[in-house]
Amino acid sequence: MPLDRRSRPLRALRLSVTDRCNLRCQYCMPESKYDWVPRGELLTFEELSRVVDRFIALGVRKVRLTGGEPLLRADLPALVKTLAGKALDELALTTNGVLLRTLAQPLFDALNNVLLTHLHVAQTAGELLLLAPKIREFAAQLFNLRLQVEKALAQQHVFVAGTT
Repeated sequence: MPLDRRSRPLRALRLSVTDRCNLRCQYCMPESKYDWVPRGELLTFEELSRVVDRFIALGVRKVRLTGGEPLLRADLPALVKTLAGKALDELALTTNGVLLRTLAQPLFDALNNVLLTHLHVAQTAGELLLLAPKIREFAAQLFNLRLQVEKALAQQHVFVAGTT
């Protein structure tokens, strides 16, 4: 099994599914102009699945889908469905939450009774205010949406990072 610089086994993989984001937070995107990876050059879901398979063979047991904003990736629930069927202890998703209102149900459907162990949405409305002043009006709505998502996930016994 591969080890990190401190001789710890590498068991977690952060898988960026896109470089794009729907917010222009100074934290993530401080530059005024970005050269985006052309969509045709992004790894396909089949290629991402093979990457995960290789890492599982090396001992990885945790996969976190990230971006940019992973919910911007077209048909992301299809990738979640594929990864949910793999020998993982943890499948996680980090999102800014903007698109959760429309994608939460398709993501849960894609899990096919496999537990999504972590869903990380920005911790508080205050955290969003620090990251992106231009979304202040949206922060309160997102915080309320997070509470709704947490309630729905609690009914399915799913842990949401930052709530325990």
